[in-house]
Amino acid sequence: MTEVAAWAAGDWPLRTDLLRNEADAYIVSARVAEVQPLLTRCPPWTVHDVTRHLAATFHRYVELLRRSRTGDFRPPFAPEDLAEENLRAVREFSGDPIAVACEEVARFISLAVDPAEPMINQRGTIPVGLQVCFGINEFAIHHDDVAAARGSSYRPSDEVVEVIRQAWKALTGGKTPPSGTDQWRWILEKSGR
Repeated sequence: MTEVAAWAAGDWPLRTDLLRNEADAYIVSARVAEVQPLLTRCPPWTVHDVTRHLAATFHRYVELLRRSRTGDFRPPFAPEDLAEENLRAVREFSGDPIAVACEEVARFISLAVDPAEPMINQRGTIPVGLQVCFGINEFAIHHDDVAAARGSSYRPSDEVVEVIRQAWKALTGGKTPPSGTDQWRWILEKSGR
């Protein structure tokens, strides 16, 4: 069996329920915001482009999990190439991004059955449960991006914030918000918002 990267090790929960909730909440917000070509905090992307990004990202998650199941654990690209990969995926995306995002999230959730199952990620081999947490992070943060484009903000439930905080703790080598800090604001700042 392939070993999980040390930074990603742990007992990650399989929170596909939270992933489904965050995806659904994002889609409702994106449908409203897509009426106008609103720019987001993710230049040069509009709300439509952010939804393309999420659809392409979850397609990548599905394909990487499937590939991992064949024993191919080669990273899809270098971690430092993530921004360029995201730009490329959005540029080359075709189809209805909302429909594709819904389909790809459903496919990923249907495949994600064992939280400890190893799968490849650009940072190495990680447990499926952590990849689900990264997916929750994607939808929650980009939901806030869409809300900001409309002049408001989004705050996920405390349960979602805690799941995302744990994922960020793994990504940042154990760093967590200082005591008394708004954890959601800390996560947004760490993500460049």
